[in-house]
Amino acid sequence: MRDRNWVFYFDSPSKINDSSLNLYGWSMSCDVLSRQFHNENIFAGYNVIPFADIDGMFKFTPYGSFDPDVKNNVHVYLNNEEYNPAAGETDWKTKFNDGDVFKVYVSPTAPATHTVTFSATAATAVESAFVDRIKSFVITDGLKMENELPGTEYVITLAPGYTLTVNGTEPASDGGVYTFVCNEDSEVKIASTTGIDAAKATVSAQPAYNLGGARVSGNARQSELRIQNSRKFIVK
Repeated sequence: MRDRNWVFYFDSPSKINDSSLNLYGWSMSCDVLSRQFHNENIFAGYNVIPFADIDGMFKFTPYGSFDPDVKNNVHVYLNNEEYNPAAGETDWKTKFNDGDVFKVYVSPTAPATHTVTFSATAATAVESAFVDRIKSFVITDGLKMENELPGTEYVITLAPGYTLTVNGTEPASDGGVYTFVCNEDSEVKIASTTGIDAAKATVSAQPAYNLGGARVSGNARQSELRIQNSRKFIVK
């Protein structure tokens, strides 16, 4: 039973047939010979691939006129870290762990990376957050996701009454589920649409007093008027 997953991100499978780069195709397989991957079942962008121990080692092989063409024009990353073939080889081989992300970019230059910074005064409103389809993470105020490769996808679910903006623009959402793709340095802000969270944080941080000037705390035994942050309010 293949009950674990790894992700194969391919920026564009068609580019690996680019004659200007002296590349002419690719293949990927694993030790279970019945599992072959090719243009018919691997698509541009994200591909979530179930696996089990029986699959053994996976091997990704680009074809080029000369070995340097492959090594110079195909850039591979495993969990955001540059991943190179073994010495003297042009095959990328690995045995995946659950949640691994394997990314392939075809270009004469390595892809530029970006930083995603979160401003989340209402971080408790985040119900779930995923990057690269299958990797969950916790959003905190000031969190920086560094060295993010182009095309990296974020999916964030917020509670009702909260919004998310990326560089000042609210991306498309479906019932509070926001999806955006990182192709540049990005400032992500999560906030209440009413600002109530900020007001509550300010009020609770300051002491309260009754009309006689005595500091009070806890629940009132009867209705009373209190003063807090230079504002009057009634506790019932």
